[in-house]
Amino acid sequence: GGDGSGGFGVREVSSTLWGLANCGCTLKEQSDRDTMRLLLTRFARFRREDYSNQNLSNMLWAIATMHQDEDEYIDREVVKLLESHVRETMDDFIPQGVANCLWAFASLNKNKTYELEPDTVSQFGRGIVRNIRGFKSMELTNVVWATATLQINFPPQVMEAIDAGLCECIDSDPENFSTQSVSNILWAQGTHGEVLVSSERLLRMLAWMACRKFDMFTPQGLSNSIWGFAHAGYNPGTELMDRIRDVWAREGHTYNISECSNLVWAFSQLKENPGDAVLRVVGARLGMLDPAELSAHTVANVMYSLAQFEYLPQKSTMDRVMEDFVAQSLRNYNVEVGTQMLSNLFWSLGTLKYKPQEEFLSAFNARALAEAHNFTDQGVSNVLFTYANLNVNPGREVLSAFAEMCSRFIDRFTAQGVANTIWAFSVLDFWPEERIVNQYRARLASLEIDKLTKIDLIQLFQSSLAFETFSPYGPLLEGELNAQARAVWEQTSRSRITISSLHRAVSESLTRMGIPHEIEHLTQDNLFSVDIALRGRKVAIEVDGPSHFFANKQDERLGADVLRGQFLAHKGWTVCSVPWFDWRTLTTMDEQCDYIANVLYREAGLSVRDALQVPGGVRLSRRSDRGGGGDGNLPEFGQEDNSNAASAAEAFGGLGPNIKPRRGSSDGPVGEGFDGGGSGEGVGAGGFNGIDGDVGGGTFNDVKLDAMAAYEAKMRMDNSVDVTYNALGSMVMTSKEEDQWQGRYSSNNDEYGINGARIAGGVRGGAMPKGG
Repeated sequence: GGDGSGGFGVREVSSTLWGLANCGCTLKEQSDRDTMRLLLTRFARFRREDYSNQNLSNMLWAIATMHQDEDEYIDREVVKLLESHVRETMDDFIPQGVANCLWAFASLNKNKTYELEPDTVSQFGRGIVRNIRGFKSMELTNVVWATATLQINFPPQVMEAIDAGLCECIDSDPENFSTQSVSNILWAQGTHGEVLVSSERLLRMLAWMACRKFDMFTPQGLSNSIWGFAHAGYNPGTELMDRIRDVWAREGHTYNISECSNLVWAFSQLKENPGDAVLRVVGARLGMLDPAELSAHTVANVMYSLAQFEYLPQKSTMDRVMEDFVAQSLRNYNVEVGTQMLSNLFWSLGTLKYKPQEEFLSAFNARALAEAHNFTDQGVSNVLFTYANLNVNPGREVLSAFAEMCSRFIDRFTAQGVANTIWAFSVLDFWPEERIVNQYRARLASLEIDKLTKIDLIQLFQSSLAFETFSPYGPLLEGELNAQARAVWEQTSRSRITISSLHRAVSESLTRMGIPHEIEHLTQDNLFSVDIALRGRKVAIEVDGPSHFFANKQDERLGADVLRGQFLAHKGWTVCSVPWFDWRTLTTMDEQCDYIANVLYREAGLSVRDALQVPGGVRLSRRSDRGGGGDGNLPEFGQEDNSNAASAAEAFGGLGPNIKPRRGSSDGPVGEGFDGGGSGEGVGAGGFNGIDGDVGGGTFNDVKLDAMAAYEAKMRMDNSVDVTYNALGSMVMTSKEEDQWQGRYSSNNDEYGINGARIAGGVRGGAMPKGG
């Protein structure tokens, strides 16, 4: 009848609902029809004792299966009544019924609006433990999936029973343990890892199953599985990782972008490199996204994943998705982006050394300002650090807003957060209000020094030095923390001696021009080491490889380089730059020498004649714990005390077995020889042959050498150069082709002009006195 009181019993109602679900009907489709209303009205009139557990299970399964749209189509009163009946009759359910009911409640929670009563959760826990040996593998997998979906916090004994039950299912019947079960369990591990803590035994068995049935995985299943392993902190082994790399490189162009993003993230968490082929596939997939697939969150997630491996997609991809689509999304305030998305995206750009165009930065700055009060402490730290790294000053309004957030989070910041934010203010030449600076001083005083990393101490010292030098507030560090941070900074300045092939080539050109210079000169205060210093002058030549510049704007420097230049300028140094992208265009020694002469005149006001007027040759800077360089009015550049002469033989010993590694030299890797040395921190191929591959050392006659000794040995092997030592222990390299190289620059008739070419009777020395 129309009032729902017809002849349908419990069995007929549940069977009809089950049939509708199996026919693909949905709650939304049935909402305008009488059938569903009559069935549910009839159901509500039954008494609890009228139901069998099978009836309850079938009805819940059917309603959950038909729930494919918004929650408004769910009859909550009916679902709550079903939950009450399930709770009261849990002891009578068989394993399949327990699993089906829990799965159904989880499926009804797809929009995160349904939550089980605590008593129901407790009863499900009892039902799982009581039936643990009776579950089939898929049923127990559904229990795990539902637990994660509903975010149920079962007690440890329930979770231990589930873990043991899964192991038993795999061990007893591996053939019927599906790849879907593997991926669902691992997905649940990643989604609800605080409660679903899989044992090492279970993780090992899941990895074995994944290898055994690898070809049966869907891309989503494969993505979920490795993602879950990564959340568990468990590396599933070389065989599985290699097979994933192989299939991903071949078929990754067919994966959806979320699968690609999850896979890249998982590899980074497991400290596994997916390889260039895979990264190219992911970058290309990002560039080919359909407009329907594009979202700011998707782009941010993929870029964050790619940044873990410092892989920057092609320019066409960045132009389309970053400069165009994301910039438009940031300007559209109807598009919700969220602060985590903003900080992750911006951090990725900084890590990839990608400096966006002004249109993007303007949109980002406006969003960052609007959302400043919603950022977490880590988000604030990441955004400020990236502004500094990209050397982008967003303006006082934005920085003031973030400074206020730093004030709010000052006691919540980790040591790294403290270091990152004050370093950012230093690079951006922004000095917060005095009350905020005092908060930083108090927070710094509370840090436990023995728990600070070397990087923390270096950043803190540089920031404190910047505040002391440029701000109105003076230094930030005091006492033991200041002493420890300075000691680490000085040790780093003294010991990190590296000579790239570019560095070496510039030095060789200076030598052939007859210009005395010192390699890796340490300033008198032990704080800065410059690549090359002209002897007798506070003129530095910084030889800069790709790591000093943005990936997409090779003529712009990173923020750290800018701050370093400001420090040196404040100390009275004139810094000349020889960037790698200029040097690589110079194919002959003539071009290289002409280029250097032009740089010296343009940036330091020095003609070659001026630079020649200091006795001596090339001095390889010797480092010691007390060592200083040549800053201030103290003796410098070959005017050291005679103790150097006594130690010259040891420090610059002859070739062959007498060469000894020098104290305080590079801590980089020892190379296989002059043409295969380690790359240190450089970007190039390494050794003397790489553009920016820092030489950490080498070997000669089977004797290991540090960077300086290796450089000396290399120069001795050059038949065009004589290598000798003066009385002060300085190594002097003299070209055997003096008439060809030095003569042209010392002649009265050939001087170097500012237009980049040699001219006759031209510029005379000292025309621009700023370099002295």
